Amino acid sequence: MSFRFGRSLGFIGVATLLWVQPALADQASDEYARQRQMESMRQTAANNDAAAAQRAYEAGSRRSSNLGTSGGSTSSGGTDDYRPQSGGGSYDSGPQSVVATYTIPFTIRETPEQAARRLLPEAARGDVLAQYYLGRMAYAGFGVPKNDSEARRWFVAAAQQGHPAAQGFAGYMLTQGYGGPMDDAAGAAFLVAAKNAGDPYGSALWGARRIEETYVNETMTADDGTVETLIYAADAGEPIAQIALGSLIFLFGAPGYEPDYARAENYLRL
Repeated sequence: MSFRFGRSLGFIGVATLLWVQPALADQASDEYARQRQMESMRQTAANNDAAAAQRAYEAGSRRSSNLGTSGGSTSSGGTDDYRPQSGGGSYDSGPQSVVATYTIPFTIRETPEQAARRLLPEAARGDVLAQYYLGRMAYAGFGVPKNDSEARRWFVAAAQQGHPAAQGFAGYMLTQGYGGPMDDAAGAAFLVAAKNAGDPYGSALWGARRIEETYVNETMTADDGTVETLIYAADAGEPIAQIALGSLIFLFGAPGYEPDYARAENYLRL
């Protein structure tokens, strides 16, 4: 079964299709993606700080517990006045020594700039997570100057090692020409890999790209997975997929999907 968007949707549908893919690269959309990365990294740093403080507190509590239960109380003169004598019987243990222990949790925070300096040699040695995090930092300008060329370099390095989220960002930067020349074929391959690995951002970009290709080719099949992939990405919180579903797929319908105005409205509200 084929589906011809141009004939079925009319002027509004064609205009929407023409708008969805270029919207991925416009200034507002790109800045939103960068700001979202910045907020995500700030939240990660805050979570790491809280976890470190909790670990310090728990370690201090364990030390306090050990101090209170280990050993025993001994008196001066080298004899143990409180140990039961042979033969048993009750005894008055007398006063006990009291150890007052104070646990003070504290946080040693690594600044974004320090993190970047630490991650750089790790990334150079091929650590995939360090490469991905450096890509995010350069992309958003978190701890390092915003630099698309560096972001692209580290995203591609991590993507080539199979990191799904890095594949999504590498695909975006290569297909849109950010940080270097446009390389549509390599970028598209990264988006396919990201989609296959279940990365929501890469899935959203892949789905939007498929919509553009559908318009160009004037065909779309019910079993090519485009709509299902967009639903997955949209439900994971990706705005690009939410826009595509709300302003196109569920507004006008698609192969295997009748128009559903309630779902269209829901995705547009999201």
